[in-house]
Amino acid sequence: EIVQYATDIGLVSTITTNGTSSNRLVSDLKEAGLYVLGVSLDHWNEDICERLRRYEGIQAKQIEIINYAKEIDLKTYALTFLNPYVVNDGIDNLIKFVNSMDIPFGFCYPTKSSYNTYRLGGVISEMNSYDELEKSVHTILDMKKAGCEIATLGTYMEDILRFSRGLKPNY
Repeated sequence: EIVQYATDIGLVSTITTNGTSSNRLVSDLKEAGLYVLGVSLDHWNEDICERLRRYEGIQAKQIEIINYAKEIDLKTYALTFLNPYVVNDGIDNLIKFVNSMDIPFGFCYPTKSSYNTYRLGGVISEMNSYDELEKSVHTILDMKKAGCEIATLGTYMEDILRFSRGLKPNY
């Protein structure tokens, strides 16, 4: 109902799912005017996906929803939280995995705060340093410039790097 309402008043809607939604729900959302579906995909390794989400078979469900959304011509991308697993194992592997499904890759960047409300895959402060995180952002930016399908804006990535260096973001 809320997607239909947004459509009726001229808004563009997007929803992110963990991948456990049904094909019927995705179809209903598209019919209501959903413009983009983001599917959280935490790692290319299905065992790590299961460990992070604590849901058996989660990656297979995510891939099923991605394929169904593409089948019904719904704009779709995979969204990843830059957690320590992805950062330490190499973000390039995840980008290649996502792009092999013929969809773009997007990511959420962790923030620094006194209280972490999002602990999927650990917290960045548990990493040896923020250097690995910065390397991942550079890798994403380089892969985007090389033609990989990455939905995250380059200016956003550049601002992440500015912020991590203690500089004021442009946007």
